[in-house]
Amino acid sequence: MLAGTAMLALATPAAAQTYGPYVAAGVGVNFREQSDLTLREPEASMARRLGLGTSGRVGFSGGGLVAQGSAGWGFGALRTEAEFSYRTNDVDSISLTGIPGKPSFSGSADTYAVMANLIYDALPLRLRLGVPVTPYLGLGGGYAWSAYRNIIMRSGSAGAGTYGVDGRFAYQAFAGLSWDLSGLVRGLSLTTEYRFFGVADQTVNFGAQLGRFGFRDAAVEATNHNHALVVGLRYAFSTPAP
Repeated sequence: MLAGTAMLALATPAAAQTYGPYVAAGVGVNFREQSDLTLREPEASMARRLGLGTSGRVGFSGGGLVAQGSAGWGFGALRTEAEFSYRTNDVDSISLTGIPGKPSFSGSADTYAVMANLIYDALPLRLRLGVPVTPYLGLGGGYAWSAYRNIIMRSGSAGAGTYGVDGRFAYQAFAGLSWDLSGLVRGLSLTTEYRFFGVADQTVNFGAQLGRFGFRDAAVEATNHNHALVVGLRYAFSTPAP
C-alpha cells in the first residue's frame, strides 16, 4: 500500500510533463497598444511647413483576433517549438497635430509572425480542480510582418494616412496553465495563457494632404506591442498510459 502510494507520487510530476512530439493551436483576444508614429526627414520638414506634427499616435480597438498554431518536442520539464501566429486590430483613433475639425478614422493593422519558443513546465498545482493543472512559462524570438491597411484620418479636404508592410525581429513572453484532459483523450490538454508580443520599430509609409498641398510615401516609424489572452488545445503523441 505504501509502496503504491510512493510510486503514484513519483509518477504524478512526470505524467504532467511532455516527452516527444506535440502539436498545439489556440485562439483569443488581442489588445494592441497605441502605436507611436515618428516621421523621418526630409518629409518631416515638409510636414512642419504644412503645419502638421511630425509625431503622432494610432489607437486600436480592444478585442482584436489572435490565432496561433505550433509544433514542438518535449524533453520533460522543457519544451521547444516552432509557432506561427496572426493578430489583427481595427483603428479607433489617430492623434496628429494639424488636421482641422473632427476627423473620421478607418483602417486596420495585421501582424503575422514565425517564432521559436522555449517553454518550462513547472510541477502540477496541488489544487482540487478535478484535473491536474500545470503552470508553464515561455520565451520566444522570431520574425514578424505587419500590414498597415489604409489607416486614414479625414476631415473635409484634409487627411493623413499610414500604409504599407514591414518585417522586423519579434519577441514574446507568456505564462499559462495546462489542464490535463487525458481522461477524455490521452495526451490532450486545454491551455489558458497570457502573452506579451512585441516587434522592433517598423518603417512603413505615410502621406498627408491639406487642401492643394501634400506628400505621400514618406517613411514613418511605428511601434508594435500587444497583449493577448489565448485559449487552446495541445496534443502530445507520446503520452504513456496511466
